[in-house]
Amino acid sequence: GIRAPSDLLLTLRSSGTIDISWAADSTAEKYYLYYGDGSSAGTTTSTTIADFSITAGRGLSVAAFNASLGFSGRTSFVFPTIPEPSGLSLTPKSNGKVDLSWTAVANTVEYRIYKTDNTLITSPTANSVIDLTILAGEGLKVSAYNTALGESTKTSFAFPDLIAPAGIPVLAVSGSVASLSWNPSAFAEKYYVTANGVVVNTAGTSATSLSGITYTTGTTLTIKAFNTALGYSVENPAIEMVNIPAGTFSMGGVTYLANAEPVHTVNLSSYMIAKYEVTQSLYEAIMQSNPSSDINFPHHVLRPVTNVSYFTAMEFCNALSLIQGLEPVYNLEAAQAYTAGAIDLAKSGWRLPTEAEWEYAARGSSAASPVYASYSGSDTLADVAWIFSNSGDQTHLVGGKAPNYLGLYDMNGNAAEITNDYLQPYTASTQNDPLCTDVSSFGVVIRGGSFTSSPGYILSNNWLAMRDGLYTTPGTSGWDIGLRLVRRP
Repeated sequence: GIRAPSDLLLTLRSSGTIDISWAADSTAEKYYLYYGDGSSAGTTTSTTIADFSITAGRGLSVAAFNASLGFSGRTSFVFPTIPEPSGLSLTPKSNGKVDLSWTAVANTVEYRIYKTDNTLITSPTANSVIDLTILAGEGLKVSAYNTALGESTKTSFAFPDLIAPAGIPVLAVSGSVASLSWNPSAFAEKYYVTANGVVVNTAGTSATSLSGITYTTGTTLTIKAFNTALGYSVENPAIEMVNIPAGTFSMGGVTYLANAEPVHTVNLSSYMIAKYEVTQSLYEAIMQSNPSSDINFPHHVLRPVTNVSYFTAMEFCNALSLIQGLEPVYNLEAAQAYTAGAIDLAKSGWRLPTEAEWEYAARGSSAASPVYASYSGSDTLADVAWIFSNSGDQTHLVGGKAPNYLGLYDMNGNAAEITNDYLQPYTASTQNDPLCTDVSSFGVVIRGGSFTSSPGYILSNNWLAMRDGLYTTPGTSGWDIGLRLVRRP
């Protein structure tokens, strides 16, 4: 019998057609072509056909024919698979659109751009698209298409996160009105300011400042960038800070717990400390969660965050530092392993105060400040602190009591405040920027008392020097324990 055609070759064309050929057989008078379903695709006396049109999936085979010998068996052509596009690049633009590009795929008739839900957007013939409109979250995919081979697998573009305005927003407060300014963010179309999680400027602004913001004590103002294709950035908060100049003071005193002696001299470098305790609004903006026990109370966003452990306080500080482009102070892995290198006070980022920094600020820091023997800002506790006897056993809005000489609120009462130091006995020697990292103690020092502080705590009559501790591991939180922020000037 007549032999079936051999050495079949199929070559793609970028037009979507194909060139086909096979080895000649001396006994063949003509050749018959068939589609995959057995229907005729034509006849030829040649062993080559150029520019043959066929649609993807039809298949193609060839048989030799001789009037005396009849038909040979059919031999099928092998169609290659069109490769998926690679080398994908997505560049966002400040007009809210995106530019796309990818490595060209050989013999592609067109490319197809889809949303993630497979809605076809456009079919370019080039391997790039300029100024494509897409909404955040819709996603983008690209495939290559050839008429003869069909469509490749779709490949997804990676969208970058929109970066929050870098640096620390500048907040100015005058009475009940505030203004906020910030650094520009790449690819931002607009900026939105929030006050305690509620957007202030619902239409957004293309400027990098906003004035006339209604402000109440302790309000957390944040700025977030927006781009149509990328969505919103994370929020970058503005935090009211008080500059504490370098100085020297006598740390410690006689207290009810008898753990704040001997009194000793401490020299401190300058630092900045937050005017208010970290509010639930500020914590939620950074961590997207709220551990506080009073989260369902009225105006909870203006109350101090509580149920914070030493380790979660570190996480919060590092997260805030990264948002603002500052160097994180804490090595969480070292801290949780109780090994050296957990804290680097030379870093520029946010952190907890050292025990000495907390006491210096609570006392008013400078020689010009009034000398109070007992409490931060007064010798009458109720003037400056929410405690067991006046709190109703709950936190209160930050800044609700009188500040101390430096303008710091709630240094006593409301939420007790975690410091950076582990609890160890004092020595009489002079100390320079002390920090106790000796983890052999009972736990981390907390300062200031809280809304739960009982008459037994009050008996000390010296809340400036009183030391308390988290007598469990630093990973354990307390329902009355919060934090206050510090950083380098």
